[in-house]
Amino acid sequence: MEAGMPEQELLEEYASAQADVMDSVQSEIDGILSNSVGPQTLSEHWEAFTSAINFEEPFVRGLFALHAVVLVLVVLLRRVYPAQVTLFVLICVLVGAAEPANRWAAENWRSFATQNYFDEHGVFTGLMFCAPLLLIGFGQLLGFLYEASSLLIKVKRAELRRKAAARAAGGGEGGGEAKAVKRKKRKDD
Repeated sequence: MEAGMPEQELLEEYASAQADVMDSVQSEIDGILSNSVGPQTLSEHWEAFTSAINFEEPFVRGLFALHAVVLVLVVLLRRVYPAQVTLFVLICVLVGAAEPANRWAAENWRSFATQNYFDEHGVFTGLMFCAPLLLIGFGQLLGFLYEASSLLIKVKRAELRRKAAARAAGGGEGGGEAKAVKRKKRKDD
């Protein structure tokens, strides 16, 4: 057992040295992060994001125009179901293609923009391209839900009117059969 003691002491010494190194690394990281200058709050992050974008750039204006056209089409064609479905599928395809489009744009940004907005995380693409499209698509879904509930109410009312008319005429669900059975009993009596 005595031969194992120096090995145990060596392991404890190694663990203690490792803990000291980790503590010093952590204090260095904390020092670096405490001295960092950058946005801290959500509003500061938003301000930094919007100040980094040149809203006069034709590419950015083109994005806004695309969203405006899609929104206008959705509103104008809100009663045309096939057009709504087509627009919804188009929105889904555009949002689904955003990741490969972001990769392509990161490589080719010089051909259509004055600065590289396209990072590997796709923040610009997500906020400036996908988010407005997703909001429009969500509005469409709410419209679809409203139309479906309205149609369900109309169908149920028509069904209730039909049942009431059938009862009034004596041929309602089971009503006509029950009256025929009562008439037959009266004849038998």
